[in-house]
Amino acid sequence: MPQEISAQGNMTEQDELLSKAFHLVNQYLEENADIATPVVHYLKPELLKNKLDLSIPDQGVSIDKFITLLETYLHYSVRTGHRQFFNQLFSGFNLPGFLGEVFASLTNTSMATYEIAPVATLIEQSLIEEMNSWIGFEQGEGTFVTGGSNANLVAMLCARNKAFPEAKYQGFSQRSVVFVSDQAHYSFLKAANVLGIGLNNVIKVKTDAKGSMIPAELETAIASSLASGHTPFFIAATAGTTVLGAFDPLPEIAEIAKKYQLWFHVDGAWGGAAIFSDRA
Repeated sequence: MPQEISAQGNMTEQDELLSKAFHLVNQYLEENADIATPVVHYLKPELLKNKLDLSIPDQGVSIDKFITLLETYLHYSVRTGHRQFFNQLFSGFNLPGFLGEVFASLTNTSMATYEIAPVATLIEQSLIEEMNSWIGFEQGEGTFVTGGSNANLVAMLCARNKAFPEAKYQGFSQRSVVFVSDQAHYSFLKAANVLGIGLNNVIKVKTDAKGSMIPAELETAIASSLASGHTPFFIAATAGTTVLGAFDPLPEIAEIAKKYQLWFHVDGAWGGAAIFSDRA
């Protein structure tokens, strides 16, 4: 009878499992390169459930059963690394990046302190410094976040704490407003909700036919908010909107932010990588 995989594993078991798992990975990548391979074997939820063993067993499973589960997972998952996958922002596959994920999980360290993650901490610091130089910051700090939505939340939080340092302890005592384009990602609304700013205080600025924010409309919106007794503190531009791929006119918006002394944030989750281009 097949034995379940032990928690620590012995060398023979370890070699067998790793060999079969990485054979599966290699096979999956070869299939991705084949244009005849479907991007997804799509099934409706009720049909897919019948194909999957979603039970939580009391005992572990054998190596062969485990590999079968992995095969099933890969078979019915969307192949985001396939050449014909264009649906989301994270298409493509990078082998060094994949292996980096593997070894990051292998070491299983937290980035909380240098003592627990010395190499990873220095890597993070070097990457942040390099990114600052690419952007053109002579001085700057940074942190790695979980994704674009979290980045927008952290940016709005930093802006709030700079404009209203007392808000961290006392909350808001005045109506504070932020400005985004009408094509901006919905995560700005989520951030405003989480931070207690309020959805009604997210001012959506009109865009042109290409989906780019109109600077004159932004300045009009700021002036209107000030005239109403509100306190603007944050402008978010977008480098690559999710629908049209539009880039807001960053230099013009930066000048407006400087004029009114507002925090200027650029959401570059989609198009920020253009900074690496010689044409940027």
